[in-house]
Amino acid sequence: MHRVLAAYPLPRRVQSSRWRTGSVQDAVATCSRVLSSARRQGHGDLAQLRDQLDQRRQDLRNHVDRLRAGLPEDLVEQALHEGFTRPNMLVLTNVVTGIIGFRGATAFPAWELGRAALDPRTVATSDQWPVCATAMVSAYRSENPALPLADVLACFRIALLYLLFSFSGATTGEYGLPQEAAVELKRHWQDRQTTIRRLLDNFDNLEDVLNTSVPRPWDHR
Repeated sequence: MHRVLAAYPLPRRVQSSRWRTGSVQDAVATCSRVLSSARRQGHGDLAQLRDQLDQRRQDLRNHVDRLRAGLPEDLVEQALHEGFTRPNMLVLTNVVTGIIGFRGATAFPAWELGRAALDPRTVATSDQWPVCATAMVSAYRSENPALPLADVLACFRIALLYLLFSFSGATTGEYGLPQEAAVELKRHWQDRQTTIRRLLDNFDNLEDVLNTSVPRPWDHR
């Protein structure tokens, strides 16, 4: 899909890249706003959410600068699906039979790759998530060698930064969702919290594995 979309004109819609350029202090302030909103909405477990947001503040302050320092200076941008995650993949007996929810935006392929490889629904629920993630990125590299290697190797950093700057699901009352959808969104928030912790706890080793497993051009000679 990325190979084909690379030839398309850039869409007018541009995916937000707060994870790359957003202010850490603004994100820290968002934690306070989210907690205030949850209090007004009568959040079911305000104490747990307060602890999670306190942890998020700490993670933002401690990790964003070092994660950003390892990103390529010029990441490739192109037309992308922009919502390429498990809910938009139709799978039958382990075969992807269709992709839905195409939004179309100008964004970074490394961002979309990282989101797919480190989907919180997998990372938070399976002990095999590091193997799945590195296998997916290695396969991607083989199928799309035109994307610079530096971009491919940065995808885990980008996925983690994206999660740190995202607060989707922390509160749900403002969306006017049906109860079932609100419960699912809250579950996704919890999965994201677990994913952030697992990635931070294993990040150096995960990057080492990625750097040794992703094919290089000379591997095919």
